[in-house]
Amino acid sequence: MSRIIGCRDLHIAKLVADPVGGEPVYEKPVRVPSLINISISDTVEQSKFYSDDTIEQSFNKTSGKEVNIELGYITNELEALITGNEIDENGVLIQSSDNAPIEVALLFRAPKSKDGAFRYLCLYRGTLSRTESEFNTQEDSVESSTVSLTGTFIPLLSNGQISATADSDDEETAEAIASWFTTVYGATMQDA
Repeated sequence: MSRIIGCRDLHIAKLVADPVGGEPVYEKPVRVPSLINISISDTVEQSKFYSDDTIEQSFNKTSGKEVNIELGYITNELEALITGNEIDENGVLIQSSDNAPIEVALLFRAPKSKDGAFRYLCLYRGTLSRTESEFNTQEDSVESSTVSLTGTFIPLLSNGQISATADSDDEETAEAIASWFTTVYGATMQDA
């Protein structure tokens, strides 16, 4: 059994279409550099059914995933792509209350402790936002600031899928992971 020992190669792909009963369509994934860490928590709804004054049945259902990402830096172009903010004709990032977040797929991989293997992950449909910016004055030592992105990922309308996971040390996944960062697994890619 291998342990997860890191994270790398974060990519996002803009969700172009997600028709009910159809197939999701994405733009080509774009690399997001300087990934420091990523945390993913399932949003679980618990249902209980009672009869005869006792719990007859209980089950959990995953309704989405909460995501927190820490980056070393982010360019204005990537922030615009991720958050829906716009870059004006002078190259300046403009944040407006009218800008709507863009739905994206999130793709990355995590090294495993055995044999150079990786776990590949894809979250299919969510929005990210930059919720905090911190700037510190230089003192005796230089401290750098990081960028935090938070978001919620929900099921696709087309097929109800939330995420996909593949391990490179599983021979059956070789074909799927070969194009993990050039396409979104199980989806159609928009023509360039």
